[in-house]
Amino acid sequence: MFGVLFAAPQYFHAILGADAQGSGFRLLPIIAGFVVGAILAERMGSGSAPARGCLGFAVLAGGLFTGATTTVTSGDWFLLTWTSMAGAGMGLALGHGG
Repeated sequence: MFGVLFAAPQYFHAILGADAQGSGFRLLPIIAGFVVGAILAERMGSGSAPARGCLGFAVLAGGLFTGATTTVTSGDWFLLTWTSMAGAGMGLALGHGG
């Protein structure tokens, strides 16, 4: 997942032509998704750690799979969708949970 934080800004800059600030703004859905996933993990509690981890990694895998289909013509809404989904999966899988 942390590879996304390394590769995504390069994609934003080289392919989309975004400057550093634009790349940073496009990374915000990952952070927001991580926060939402961590809050959900906290509410699920520590008793559901295996299920929470499996669900989190499944959501993360779905987000990364969707991100793998990104093309040069993919719009900002597509990027918003898969980056927030990957962030939520990571937050859910790595969240404290009690």
